[in-house]
Parts: sequence; C-alpha cells; structure tokens
Amino acid sequence: MRSHFRDIVPKEMDWTDDGKARFLWSDGHESVYPAAALRRMCPCADCKGTHGTPPKAFNIVTTRALAGAPRQLNIESVEPVGNYAIAFTWGDGHREGIYTWDLLRDECPCGACKVRRNVEQEGHK
Repeated sequence: MRSHFRDIVPKEMDWTDDGKARFLWSDGHESVYPAAALRRMCPCADCKGTHGTPPKAFNIVTTRALAGAPRQLNIESVEPVGNYAIAFTWGDGHREGIYTWDLLRDECPCGACKVRRNVEQEGHK
C-alpha cells in the first residue's frame, strides 16, 4: 500500500519530558512515540521476518526478557539517514532499522491516526 504521507517531512524532532520522541510534521500534525512503539515498529529485515524466518517478536514475556527490557527500550542515539529517514541505536545494540519519514507518519500512534488505519483496513477487506 502506498503511503498517504509520501511528501510529508518532519519540521521538528525533539523529546518530551518523559522521554518520548516528538515529531512536528510539515502537514501540521504532531506525533509522539513511546520508545516501545518505535522498537515494535522496527522496519529491519530481522524484525519483519523478510529473510524467510519468522519476524522477531518484541514481546517481554519471561523474567529474563523483562530483565533486559530497559536496554531494549533505551534509545542510545539517533542518526539521520540521508534526507528521508532516521536510525535508532538501542541499548541492546540493535541498530539495523531505518525509519523513513513516511513509515513514521503512517504509524503515528495518536487516536486519530489509529482510527484512520482501522478505517483503511476495513475498506480493504
């Protein structure tokens, strides 16, 4: 499916007081992403399962996984990728995902965007 937001770019990116990534987009929309949402949407081949293997599950279900959770959700650094994306380095060393602007705008976690995605999904059934 083609992104509705292909020409939308961030005008600002910063951090909220509680550590969430905040984007103000060129269409005037604001998106605020908790670290867990960003990690869950990681677009890398391993996380999406595009190597013919099942996608990596980002679920904290065991005591051992819970102990590692702070590292998995700690954003160590953010770097630009050309003029079209950013890449996060996570506390557990994961850094393969390239988060394009259209991916981030498409996956905005706000209520209005969730409704839009649900309506679009219903329309494709």
